[in-house]
Amino acid sequence: MEKIIMKPHAVIDYNPLVGELYGILRFNTNEEDWEFLPDIYTNRADAQSKVDELNQEVGNVTITFP
Repeated sequence: MEKIIMKPHAVIDYNPLVGELYGILRFNTNEEDWEFLPDIYTNRADAQSKVDELNQEVGNVTITFP
């Protein structure tokens, strides 16, 4: 098994072929799965700023891959 320790929020590019649309993924430790947050950003820097803000409020998560 492989374990990765990381912050629980990350920026995702929804569709690079259409244009700049970004969202935020959050790792749900209860369900051990990723979930999308409802906000959509048209600027990657804005999305990254929000991710940085959210990650400051929480600790790291450990994700285990079989």
